[in-house]
Amino acid sequence: MNNIMKTSKYFLVLSISIGFILLVIPMTMWADNLQTKQALSLQINNPGFETPFNKIGEYENNSQVWDLQVADGWNHFDLKQERLRFFSSCEWKEFNNGPVCEKVEGDEAQVIWTSSNVRFDAGVYQQISGLTIGESYGFQAATLMVFESTTNPVDNPDDPKMQRKVGIDPYGGTDPKSENVIWSPIDIKDVAWFWPSVGAKAMSSTMTVFVRVRGRKKPEVQFSNSQVWIDDASLDYAPTMESLTLDVGDFVNEQATITATWHGTIRDGFEFYASESQLCELSSGETTCDDPNWDGTWQDLHVFRGGDELPPTATTANFIATQGITYMVRARVWHRNTDGRPHNVASPWKFVSYFEDTPSPISQGKIMGTVFDTEGEGVNANVIISPTLTVMTTNDGKFDVETGAGTFNLMATTDTDWETMQPLTVMVPQSDTVIVTMTVTPPDNFIQNGGFENTMSDWQSTITAPTFITDGSMSGYSLAIPENAILTQTGYLTNAYQPNLSFWYKIINPDEQSRLVAQIFGRDTLTPTKPLILTESHGWKQAHLPLDLREFMTGTGSIGSVAISSTSFYTGMISVRFSIEKDGVKESHSAPQNYKFGTPNSQNTAYYLDDVSMGSILPEPTLQYIYLPLILKFSPTPELRFPESSANTFNLVSIEGSSLDKRTAQKRSNQILVAIRDTGQFMDTRSRKDWWE
Repeated sequence: MNNIMKTSKYFLVLSISIGFILLVIPMTMWADNLQTKQALSLQINNPGFETPFNKIGEYENNSQVWDLQVADGWNHFDLKQERLRFFSSCEWKEFNNGPVCEKVEGDEAQVIWTSSNVRFDAGVYQQISGLTIGESYGFQAATLMVFESTTNPVDNPDDPKMQRKVGIDPYGGTDPKSENVIWSPIDIKDVAWFWPSVGAKAMSSTMTVFVRVRGRKKPEVQFSNSQVWIDDASLDYAPTMESLTLDVGDFVNEQATITATWHGTIRDGFEFYASESQLCELSSGETTCDDPNWDGTWQDLHVFRGGDELPPTATTANFIATQGITYMVRARVWHRNTDGRPHNVASPWKFVSYFEDTPSPISQGKIMGTVFDTEGEGVNANVIISPTLTVMTTNDGKFDVETGAGTFNLMATTDTDWETMQPLTVMVPQSDTVIVTMTVTPPDNFIQNGGFENTMSDWQSTITAPTFITDGSMSGYSLAIPENAILTQTGYLTNAYQPNLSFWYKIINPDEQSRLVAQIFGRDTLTPTKPLILTESHGWKQAHLPLDLREFMTGTGSIGSVAISSTSFYTGMISVRFSIEKDGVKESHSAPQNYKFGTPNSQNTAYYLDDVSMGSILPEPTLQYIYLPLILKFSPTPELRFPESSANTFNLVSIEGSSLDKRTAQKRSNQILVAIRDTGQFMDTRSRKDWWE
């Protein structure tokens, strides 16, 4: 690996629609002198993601069943529980009738693929034992991301479509959501191999390494794909960071230039490779800029990204500081092992913070917050702050308004009639900022009393003595759920667009035997779908579970045949259920007399639930669906026409022997794209053998 980022030598078409076979041409540019990995990489089990691969499920396509599988030695995770498929690279090649297995080295690689318009958060991990406590190690792995197609890579940092990072849990835990996991900077480079790296000091003789990729946006082209390849993992001794200092200039008009300088030590047998630094602004009461998921606030001073021709090497960086704001800077260095197959690993981060008090404190109270939709995405909304204020959020749901001191009731609405369940009451002290979170729910939400406002009305429950909290609640009142409890609610949805169960939950003092389980039951028979199982939260977290419409349209289950546009809407009975399960038991009883909700201790695990809704998701703002009740006249001639009575006739080239049973259309901007479904599967518009235009 002579460079950390490889670009394509060849043209690759990777965006693949469902139900067809597409030729795949490799894009890997091989490194010189590929040799067996040396040093600590041997401690990683199967660092090259080679055979054998272990079966984790099956996927049926065109009457053929394919194994879903993960490379031996690695475990997979799928945090959003969406329709993801894990393949070996060569099985993926066979599935698409391609000539070559896409990879960096060896014979294989791990593939993660989604064929539907979904967001996802998934990856692989491995525990590595036999390490020295207190020693610094660096992990690196190659990833290739493709959003929709290679013909139009998307790398907009203000609106990333896909994101990747690698992580280490120095304590050896296996939860990628854990706050113990240390992550590399997020990279968004599309259609290019890149080797992110992260360093950490071992706090246990076992550490866990993660490769994690997020599909942040739904593909804008219906039935297009998001694809990920993972290969070439390595673990080695990391360089060490010796110092990080800040030199503060004179303040002029409450601002000054600060110069960060750092120094790292490269190990014997290695050579210096790169140097990086980042900056963040800490809000009041915050002590870290990290987020165990993807929403950290680090800003690049200089960071090595996919697409960079050369890594940054400077060990100083400047930034402008404003009085009254707390800044945190972190820096690290990389070194390269050139013994055998080259690889590069980063040191652990070195941190330093700085604060200069402002001579003019804030004179007004302020409310800052975010409005989320039911999928956890920030949404453009109108926030009404009674009695007199109104503010519009940014496109990602953020708002910031000076209110002065007082008590205020907040509501949020969108131009599509989504709104919060009930007013949120906020007390704002003088010269202070209150941070709030709000969730808007769809107009067709059938859940009643989803906010548990000091009552269990409209819920069927085994809880005989419900407990509600206001101190530490999500909004208003929140429900405390005892172990082994069950609560359900049933309703009816009409033409609901991709129905989605959304809720906020908090788990205090989690244990390994207990879990919060959310389920959806659809259709008149109330058939259960795949449950969402939650074991920890690190504070209030939003979760959502989509109704797998294919189970009711095709009867094939959560990884069966492919969803089609007719499955985007649901009409019928629907039920939601929450349960606290312990050791697999779901017996119902009330909380014991000595159970203290919200008080962590070695015996009690506390569960809280709030803001439950079930209804349509919020469609992407640029995407609408319409259905055209048009009739096609099929004939054995090479022409296919609308009936002669139609004023808008045009010719289509037919494929002999095809049978036409349905037509759908997709509206985007001023274009109408008509797709003709043949034998139950959508066909790729770029494949001449499957499509006519």
